Amino acid sequence: MSNISRIRESLHGEDLDNSQRLNAITIEQLENVNEDVINDMPWAQDLFKMLKANFKKGFLYWCKTVKDIAGTQENHVISWKNTYLHTIDEVLCDLIEDMLRFKGATVDNVESLLVRLNDVCKELHEPFNTNVGKDQLCLFDEQQNLQKQINKYELIINAKKQELELLQKKQADCVKELGEVEEIKLSYPPLPTAEQLEHFHQHVESLEGLKFEREERYCYLRHDLIEIIEELKYQPRNEFEQMIVAEDNFKVTTINMEKLELFSKHMMEIKKSTVEQISQFRARIEELWKMLEVDLKDQDEFRSRCSGNSLQTLEVLRHEVKRCEKIKKANIEQFVVKLRGQLQNIWQKCHCSQEEQNSFQYFEDDCYTEDLMDLHELEIEKWERYYEQNEKLLTLLGQHERQWQRSITLDESGSTCDRYKNRGGKLLLEEKERNKLAKSIPKLEQQILQLSEKYLRENGREFRTFGRTPEEYIRECHEDRENRKKLKLSARKMQRDQTAIGSSRTPLNLFPSTSRMHTPQQSSTVKRKILGTPHTENIKRLKASTPVNPSGRAGRTPKTIPKIKVTLATLPLGSQKRKSRASIESSKRRRSGRIAVAKRNCDANQTQNTTYSSFEKCAVALSPLYLPIEEERPVK
Repeated sequence: MSNISRIRESLHGEDLDNSQRLNAITIEQLENVNEDVINDMPWAQDLFKMLKANFKKGFLYWCKTVKDIAGTQENHVISWKNTYLHTIDEVLCDLIEDMLRFKGATVDNVESLLVRLNDVCKELHEPFNTNVGKDQLCLFDEQQNLQKQINKYELIINAKKQELELLQKKQADCVKELGEVEEIKLSYPPLPTAEQLEHFHQHVESLEGLKFEREERYCYLRHDLIEIIEELKYQPRNEFEQMIVAEDNFKVTTINMEKLELFSKHMMEIKKSTVEQISQFRARIEELWKMLEVDLKDQDEFRSRCSGNSLQTLEVLRHEVKRCEKIKKANIEQFVVKLRGQLQNIWQKCHCSQEEQNSFQYFEDDCYTEDLMDLHELEIEKWERYYEQNEKLLTLLGQHERQWQRSITLDESGSTCDRYKNRGGKLLLEEKERNKLAKSIPKLEQQILQLSEKYLRENGREFRTFGRTPEEYIRECHEDRENRKKLKLSARKMQRDQTAIGSSRTPLNLFPSTSRMHTPQQSSTVKRKILGTPHTENIKRLKASTPVNPSGRAGRTPKTIPKIKVTLATLPLGSQKRKSRASIESSKRRRSGRIAVAKRNCDANQTQNTTYSSFEKCAVALSPLYLPIEEERPVK
């Protein structure tokens, strides 16, 4: 309060102290004041003039009255003079005392404002700083400035009080909802500092954030719980579960949230277990129905009655499994036989070798018990899992096998003698299919090998298809195909040799039939074996000697060759050989010329016409086995 005392002294100045102000004052005690004090007070100057005029007028009128009463004798008016003077002094002193009292009250008011300002500064934790008494202002101005400053600080205090009360209310609500959480207590007055208020604000925000997170988590868990409860048709067992289902003023306290998390986890486990058991029971029921050959109508009725994944459905399915198991026990032998058939099918699907099949030693067991049936079921499940894990690779092997067999079939059909005698474009379709298979089979083999390597990396052992690795299977396929080709070529060669040997035994073979003339190798063999004129020269002689029909066209070749007398050439052996070689060379030149002409015609036909007839002509003309058939003429 040292600052306030200093300010109070500056406000009082040289005025009378309190002890003097309590007693009556006189004019003699007053300070002599110069008239300059009213130089800057126009109202005081006007009042001073009015007072001088009025006092002069009153004084003179009083003197006139006294004169009228007592005349000019002084001894009669001394007491009146003293009374007049004393009355004037009293009036002036009363007026001055009133102003002094008012001044004191104003000073006291300023002092109280200073005290209030000091308290406000303490509440706001602001330094007490004021200019009261420094600027030589009047008391009213000082009072007004102090009041303005106090009002300003009080507005700030009120705002902070409201903010503090709001934060305290929010904290109380959060603590009530969250339960055991940290609580900050700030007392008033004084107001907390700016740092304390900011920390309190952050604390309340963290509580609100935690409350929002818990409420959001509660809504999410409750939504999932309601779905699970409705799906399972679960009945709440205690008050807490009923509160969650009914959404009855749930408070997101730490304990309640822990209970909610446990309940949610428990219900999810129940749902998962229930769904798995229902799925297993349904699959088992389907298997049992299939074994028991239950009527399809009864099956559909049961499925429609036991839909969904509720706990009641689980109990009904469990009861149905028990019922079917009892029936199954009474017919174990029949079911074992059926399971063995299924096991053979899954073995075939999984490409099991005979050794793998023989490893299941219970396949031939004739002691039909429930354990034997379980062993068969376990074996079937084992290979079904194996098929699921390697379904892609097994499917590709099956596709490769089908396409490979089809390609072998096309190769065999492409080597028959009557392959050009077809209708409906069969030859063209086969050629397209052959090209398609030539592209797809290598891709399949590449995919199979890649999956086989992946299986080896993941399982540490090689994949087997009927006891062989995919690499061995593919290699054997190609080797078998090559062996087939070699066997066909050797068989054709043996047939040509036998035909050539048989044709050289009789002169009648100089005129081979049309069926033999389709093969150039046979004709060339005949040319090498016979030491006479080649058959082409004989054909030319036959054409020249053939009688002409009346219509101008040559006659048809008879079905039987007439008997003719064949005279062997009398040329030396060397001359015959040279002549035979010359005829062969000329025959080759003529055939190559015909093939070139056929190619040009085929190219022209392909650009203009794409019908099957033109394709067939070109294919026949360009075939390496092509040999033009000339009509035989009877020899005269």
